Amino acid sequence: MTTMCLSIGSVCAALSPNIWMYMVARFVTSCGGVGIFITSFVLALEFVGPKYRTICGIAIEFPFAFGELYIVGLAYLIRDWQMYQLAIGLPFFLFLVYMFKIPESVRWLRMQGRHQEARNVLSRVAEFNNVILPNYPEDDIVEETEPVGLTSIFLQPTLRLRFVIMALNWIVATLGYYGLGLSSVSLSSDPFSSFALSATMEIPSYIFCLLCLDRFGRRGILAFSQILAGSTCILAALTPANLEMVRVVLTLIGKFGASASFAIVFVFTAELFPTPIRNSAIGLCSTSARVGAIFTPFIVSLSATNPLVLYLVLGISCAVGGVAALWLPETAGLPLPDTIEQALQVGRSQNKTFNLNLRTGQRLLAD
Repeated sequence: MTTMCLSIGSVCAALSPNIWMYMVARFVTSCGGVGIFITSFVLALEFVGPKYRTICGIAIEFPFAFGELYIVGLAYLIRDWQMYQLAIGLPFFLFLVYMFKIPESVRWLRMQGRHQEARNVLSRVAEFNNVILPNYPEDDIVEETEPVGLTSIFLQPTLRLRFVIMALNWIVATLGYYGLGLSSVSLSSDPFSSFALSATMEIPSYIFCLLCLDRFGRRGILAFSQILAGSTCILAALTPANLEMVRVVLTLIGKFGASASFAIVFVFTAELFPTPIRNSAIGLCSTSARVGAIFTPFIVSLSATNPLVLYLVLGISCAVGGVAALWLPETAGLPLPDTIEQALQVGRSQNKTFNLNLRTGQRLLAD
């Protein structure tokens, strides 16, 4: 469904006869784009063990930066907006070629009681990896005794607090990411090179996450990245107008921190919530993040009259998010929780004895 929205919406945008049709088409496109990224991200993370979760969760962000470089390159070469929209939208239909080959999440299938389907997927994984699929007892499967829905986030005080903190971090990460991205035209007299420079700055931020997330933990690196983005934005606001190059450097460092934060919140949120509501939790946090995205253009427009306003708003917001992140539990190296109870154990002293009860499948997926 999200693939169809992304593909059809993009083509309809190119063929729109008026601005209203174009707005509707872009709305459908955005629904599909955000939906397909979140679903793909959760599905990828649920197929790997703790050993490879950071690599998988952060590596999936690299194409995001490459995609930005791709579209700015197309924009430089194709100046007709309709042809530009078609050049972007038509390749999306290629997703339909392989989407039916993508297996369902083994974790989700087992939590739904569809054990034979889960076994079939694991058999395909074992055959592809040329390993023998071990037998596991059916009573070694954890199932929720009651239906688990999105309301579980708000009924459990612990999960509710996590959601509030993560939603705040999603909002300010989005605000910083897109705010500094939209203001990148000030980095150079050429908007194409400015946007490309801002997008390129994301690549080292993802490399930084790959190197540090497992070593120093999600909570500390998220707080560091948010505070880095916030402090550099505040320093940029306080930089004298005659030191324009200093402000440019601080802006790029801020984009580095904001990009790292944006990547981390995806991984961190997935590890804080259980399998039945993991996709919904990330989707709800992403929906909250749209608040930051909605206000970003208005905040950026204020820089036309007073550039300090943009940097101060972004700086203070990111810094507050970074401090709030320190109240989250650490999840590095822990198995993904499958039930509400397992999710509640994350961050407690029982983590030392925390047992996912999917040991055989977890080991297979980790290998």
